[in-house]
Amino acid sequence: MHDKLIRQFNGEIADALLSRHLTSVPSRKAALALLKEPAWLEGLTALLPIRQRLCCTQVLELCAPILERLGEDAPQEGWPLFCYRYICHLMFPQNGFAPQAEQFADRANLYLTILQVLLDHERAALPFDPALDFQLLTEEEYASCDSAKEYRRLMHAWREEYLYELMRLGLEVTPFKTLSHIAGVHYIAMTAARGLAAAGVEVDLALISGAAASHDFGKFGCRPGERVPYLHYYYTDQWLLGRKMEGISHIASNHSTWDLELESLSVESLLLIYADFRSKESRDAQGREITVLYPLDQSFQVILSKLDNVDRKKRRRYEFVYGKLHDFEDYMRSLGVDVDLTGHPGTPAPHKDPALMGPEETLDSLILLSVEHNLRLMHMLSNERKFGNIIEAARSTKSWQQLRAYLNVFEEYFTYLSVRQKTQALSFLYELLVHREGDIRRQAGGLIGQLIARFHLVYRKEIPADAENDPAEEVPFTLWSQYLDMIIFPDHKTTPQQRSHISYTLKLVVGSMLEHARPGDVPRFLGALLKYYDNPQNTSSDTAFTLLDAIRYLPPRYYGEEVRDRLIDFAAYFASSGELRLVTAALEFLRETERSLPRSHPQMERIARIARAVPSDHLTTIFLKCKILRRAGQEDAALEQTLYHMDITSEVFLDNLKIATPWIVKVAGVELLRDQVEHGLKTHTLHIATHFS
Repeated sequence: MHDKLIRQFNGEIADALLSRHLTSVPSRKAALALLKEPAWLEGLTALLPIRQRLCCTQVLELCAPILERLGEDAPQEGWPLFCYRYICHLMFPQNGFAPQAEQFADRANLYLTILQVLLDHERAALPFDPALDFQLLTEEEYASCDSAKEYRRLMHAWREEYLYELMRLGLEVTPFKTLSHIAGVHYIAMTAARGLAAAGVEVDLALISGAAASHDFGKFGCRPGERVPYLHYYYTDQWLLGRKMEGISHIASNHSTWDLELESLSVESLLLIYADFRSKESRDAQGREITVLYPLDQSFQVILSKLDNVDRKKRRRYEFVYGKLHDFEDYMRSLGVDVDLTGHPGTPAPHKDPALMGPEETLDSLILLSVEHNLRLMHMLSNERKFGNIIEAARSTKSWQQLRAYLNVFEEYFTYLSVRQKTQALSFLYELLVHREGDIRRQAGGLIGQLIARFHLVYRKEIPADAENDPAEEVPFTLWSQYLDMIIFPDHKTTPQQRSHISYTLKLVVGSMLEHARPGDVPRFLGALLKYYDNPQNTSSDTAFTLLDAIRYLPPRYYGEEVRDRLIDFAAYFASSGELRLVTAALEFLRETERSLPRSHPQMERIARIARAVPSDHLTTIFLKCKILRRAGQEDAALEQTLYHMDITSEVFLDNLKIATPWIVKVAGVELLRDQVEHGLKTHTLHIATHFS
């Protein structure tokens, strides 16, 4: 019976070695021949069947005769530490963990493959230990999950890159208990996730299992001297994205306690942060590091004692995020989830009519209701198929009130959308720029600027000093250029009125971008906009009007002397065009530019010269010229005579009431009427008030 077990085991190892395509094991026959080594058979006979936890060095001693047959030399640091670094090298080849990787790769793969097979047998033979193992999902369990494809990729990498073997080796060759922490987090997260799923809460088990199992893989990518607590998020993100697991990465690389400061998170994010919060390192009586799965309130005190530079402000931040976790745990308890890890689910809280509740019960009930609402909404938003349904529902709604409600949801929750979902949302928002309701167009325009400016998560993790530029960082700037082009040059298939609606929102989009963008990103965003002002002679009148109207609202602190010169050149070209709306828009910009300049500034004289050259053939033009020249310290008696010594009010009324009069001229006309009253011309005050009404 024992000989049969040995033969079966050797056959299993031979198949596993063959799948690795090792040069030293070209065929199954060669693998079986290698496994006939007497010392190997003797060691295996003593080991099988497995009755206790294996030690990686014990397995190395078992493999020593085989390794020696393949080569007598050995890594300087010894096989266990080399194999640990070799797997780190497989995960992060650019970080230089194993300079001798090529020389010893074949034998390292042989040892790690044998270790993997032995650990599989250990898992089958011994009871589950939440500090040493993972209850990963079976194919049947994750097949129906939305993240099934990503989870399948993770399971492939789990075997191919020896991820579990890496963590077992780490227990022996490093002073850290990374395996115990990661396994503990996975155990807590999956216990809670299964409980929530059983209670009817929509939770993606594959997504939370994958995120919990991989959330600290970045620790194996940190090089000596790097700050592991701050940089492992970055390396985790890089490893997962490099293996096309964007959804898992979004959860796994944002598991910091401070990520809870974001207002609403998906149930998977909350589960991972909650589990990570409770699985903490401590010291035993001998001073060795151990992992303890604390209750939530006890873990809060443990973490508070470890935080860097705790002042009153930081403590308040920490109490806020702890409060969110406490509410989440209360919600799980109310559903009967086994948050105490007893192995026995609790009893769900009985329903109680609000009319029978006391003040404290009412407050607790409202908190649980808000948690449930956020989880349900975030699930709809984080699921691509369901988010697509939301977009289609918003697109087909006939009610502007309902449409505004959809926009309000996008505005509040867009931070948590994936890249693909944000791209979908931008496309939908652009369609709304031709909506018949002006407030819908304005809100959509503002949202486009806000969404692009804050395209990536607000909370950014620390990155290594020598990190290459992440291609994902370029996405907002690419989208910004794309949507600027679509707004400045609307599709020729649209009607003139639709093109007017779309181009009008340029200033709203730019203003929203400036309000929400990171300061370091503003120059690049503005650079893409300012390039449209380089060739006025090649710019059509409609485009010129859009650009002049937008740049008027750009705060002067965002550009310097050289850029202002370019913009003044652009305005000067159209101030002399003879087209009333372009002349008005150009003068409005020049007037706005003057506000930030002292009278002695050389550009002030230039602006005055441009204004003087504009023909005085319309009242709004005369008014704007007069204002510009007065600001520059140059009075013009003829303009003053026209404005303040002649009865021009009825003419302005007439202009303002004409449909053909450009809106920008009407805006200037309104200001002109107000200026008349402020200047002491009281004759038509009642008429002007009535006109405004």
